[in-house]
Amino acid sequence: MSSEKEVKNEIVLEEAPNVEKEEPVEQNPVLILLKNVSVLVEMAIKRGTYTATSEEASLVSKTFDEYKEKLESLNGEDATVDIKINTLIDMKVLLDTAVRRGKYQPTELVTVGTIYNSFLELIQKVSEAAQAQNATPEQTEDKPDEESTPEKESA
Repeated sequence: MSSEKEVKNEIVLEEAPNVEKEEPVEQNPVLILLKNVSVLVEMAIKRGTYTATSEEASLVSKTFDEYKEKLESLNGEDATVDIKINTLIDMKVLLDTAVRRGKYQPTELVTVGTIYNSFLELIQKVSEAAQAQNATPEQTEDKPDEESTPEKESA
């Protein structure tokens, strides 16, 4: 009876499709990564990682629910991932907290580390893309014919 109510303590992650399968189905690797992050955070929640204080519980619930809602709205390999950078950073904080509080078993650490490092790379790329996009309008305002002088640059 009690075995039916036990919390699942295994990491079950989506894998990239295997080329040797009869019907290869290509999936967006970013989407797979985001789903795997979701699995890790959900596992940490089930393992009681986060305290039951109203502030922490509210933050975890809000962040995770928003993240899951965005993931559920994505379908197919061509889906555009539209998750705010702040939500990604908040999910990173949830993972950091779970790792610091020792909620992953030693046999899971390689998988957790691999996903975590890939997630950090994704956050870095998204952040750099956002900075480049914000810098682009300033560059288009400058006239290419105008020669810049030190006085103009410092002004």
